[in-house]
Order: sequence, then C-alpha cells, then structure tokens
Amino acid sequence: MPDNELILEILHQIEDAAKKVVLRFKVINNPNDFTDTASGMEKMDAICMMLIR
Repeated sequence: MPDNELILEILHQIEDAAKKVVLRFKVINNPNDFTDTASGMEKMDAICMMLIR
C-alpha cells in the first residue's frame, strides 16, 4: 500500500500548481495575450511548465 504521507505531499504539490496556473491566467483575456508579446509567451511557458510537472 502506498505511503499516505507521500500521497498527501503529491496532492499538495498538485494543489499548489493549480493555484499558480489560476493566478497566472488572471491577466489573460484572450488567446492572443499569449502570442502577441514576449511576456505573454513567457506566461504561457510558465503555465505549461506547471501542467507538465
């Protein structure tokens, strides 16, 4: 049986990542916000990295 502490830690990491994604999406109003500027592309990269982990 998996270690309960490990499961809780993984769930905590998922929760933290989800909160970061929501926070980073707050400044995005439409898809072009990701592609029109360098900072938008950095924002998209940061969101993608949170989803990959």
